[in-house]
Amino acid sequence: MPVFVPGAELSRRLYDDVVHPVLRARFPGLPHSAALLGRGSEVLGFDDEMSTDHDWTPRVLIFLAEEDERQHGDAVREALAQDLPSAFAGHPTGFEVWSVRSYVRRQLGRTSTATSSRATG
Repeated sequence: MPVFVPGAELSRRLYDDVVHPVLRARFPGLPHSAALLGRGSEVLGFDDEMSTDHDWTPRVLIFLAEEDERQHGDAVREALAQDLPSAFAGHPTGFEVWSVRSYVRRQLGRTSTATSSRATG
């Protein structure tokens, strides 16, 4: 049986090994930040082996500045959809691309339009 690696660590590896190199190659100089936010025991560091049987996956949220999200968000989503492997360390992958404002508004229920590209889990 493989050794359990917490979701936050796998998500960090996914960003370091795959997402960041894709963004650097396809969008040189595009400022962004990355995070693991939302629901799930892995976000708080409470995940364990049992967590992997439900809505648990290495995933990354990419945040762009408002103007950059408007200008490049769709292209970033498309690049990640094409270049991100469907699995990482044996688990399905996920990503979302947001501006901070759009993410917060979505979390507060102030918008009905999702700006994410790949369903996670």
